[in-house]
Amino acid sequence: MIGDLIRRNRVAILGLTLLSVAAGLWAASTMPVAIFPEIAFHRISVIARAGDLPVEQTLTAVTRPLESAVAGILGVETIRSLTTRGGAQLDLVFGWHDDMFRALQLVQGAMEEVRSGLPTGSEMEARMLDTSAFPIVGIAVTSQQRTPAQLSDFVIYEAAPQLRTIPGVYRVELNGAKLR
Repeated sequence: MIGDLIRRNRVAILGLTLLSVAAGLWAASTMPVAIFPEIAFHRISVIARAGDLPVEQTLTAVTRPLESAVAGILGVETIRSLTTRGGAQLDLVFGWHDDMFRALQLVQGAMEEVRSGLPTGSEMEARMLDTSAFPIVGIAVTSQQRTPAQLSDFVIYEAAPQLRTIPGVYRVELNGAKLR
C-alpha cells in the first residue's frame, strides 16, 4: 500500500526532497558561526577605584554617590554594590526591552556628574556585560626564586605583551600586579 503511494507520487516526493535539501544548504550557509554566541546581558557593571581608602571611607565617598547617581537612570531595575578597600563595583540590572547602548550612555553620564565629588585620583569605568567580559583563560604566576615585585615586573613587561601578540586575543588584564 505505501509502496503504491510512493510509486504514484515519486516526482512529488523527489521534488520535496530536493527542495528540503536546498533549504537546508541555504540555512547552513547563512547561519552565523561563532565560538561564543552573542548574548545580550541586560546588565552594566560600574567599577570605581579610589586608591587605598579604608572600606568605610570608600563606602561613603565612592559607593554611595555612585549609587545615588545611577538610581535615577530610566530602566534600572536592580542595583547591587560591592565595596572593598579602595574600590567599588555596582551591577545595574535593566529590563529585557531596554536599549543597552543607550543605557550605557546614561550610566556614563551619571558617572561624570559625580566625578568631581569623588576622592582625587579616582578612576571609573562602565562596561556593558557580554561574552567578552568574562575571562576565558586565567593564569597564575608564582615563584620561589623571585620576589613579588620581580614577578610583577615579569608579568607586566614580559608575559602580558607576549600574550597580546597571540592572534585572536582580545584583551589581557592583570590582577594583583603592583606597579612600582
